[in-house]
Amino acid sequence: MEVLRGKGIVRFKGEPMNYKFQLASGKLSLSQAVGEEIEPLIILIGDSLNKEKLIRNFRSTMSG
Repeated sequence: MEVLRGKGIVRFKGEPMNYKFQLASGKLSLSQAVGEEIEPLIILIGDSLNKEKLIRNFRSTMSG
């Protein structure tokens, strides 16, 4: 499974705010999503991605 590019909004467990993330060329950029009230969402582009595993990992990392 290889993620080539990713983008989205995430909220980590124990954190009160959302963060924007971008992943490109193996580099991760993370910044606060100030004033943006949106449900966490990720978009991934890659080869042989395992949807079930990605969803499970996403849910275990994000706050409810």
